[in-house]
Amino acid sequence: MNDVDNANKDGALMIMTSEDWAILSSPTEWLNDTVIDVAQTILFEEHPLVDSQTPAVAYATGFDAAIVQGLQVHNDNNVHWLLSSTLRMRVEIFDSLSSGDLSENIKTQLLDKYRSLVKDGYLDVFIAPVSQQTNSFDCGLHVIANMTEILLGGDPMSINYVEKQMRAHLLHCLKNHHFEKFPSKNRCGRKGQFKMLKVGANEAQTTKHIRFATNVKSRGRPRQAGHQRRLPINFNGK
Repeated sequence: MNDVDNANKDGALMIMTSEDWAILSSPTEWLNDTVIDVAQTILFEEHPLVDSQTPAVAYATGFDAAIVQGLQVHNDNNVHWLLSSTLRMRVEIFDSLSSGDLSENIKTQLLDKYRSLVKDGYLDVFIAPVSQQTNSFDCGLHVIANMTEILLGGDPMSINYVEKQMRAHLLHCLKNHHFEKFPSKNRCGRKGQFKMLKVGANEAQTTKHIRFATNVKSRGRPRQAGHQRRLPINFNGK
């Protein structure tokens, strides 16, 4: 790693406040957009292969249309984080609180981000059967864990995360400016199958009605930080 890479990572950590670090140390706090952005910045500096836009930029300016394979973090009405991917040239969702459906807010974000993939008025979306959180506050941890697993060549659909160890692992990764796979156990038996949804372009809200995680004490605040990154990755999930 060169001095520029180290400087980028140090700069990413410098935007974290004592409040942000306190969130990481609390067992029941939601991760805010600062923590998500910093983790994403470090991950994509280490694995410069995919196209991505940090939540902070998306909140401030709206989503840039995806033109290459990538990963995107989404916030659903200030109460939930989830991840989308186009690494297999289709829209896939990695959601740790999946009901098998998507909110209108998330449908709108997907249509905005992946408008180039809309065909005949519909966007095909595939919901992945990934590890599910057992509480109401660890969605941000699962988003970062799934990003890490994918960027390191793993398959989030074949494992279950050890939730009690996830927060300490994230704190360790941030302090060391280096990400390793989150603690997990292999699933027994066959892994689940994707569920396909057709999202109608005329059914969702207009872009201007998208709500983002801003001015929320435990989850985020508006900033003009972050930027797009490009990265080629071999995602081994089926």
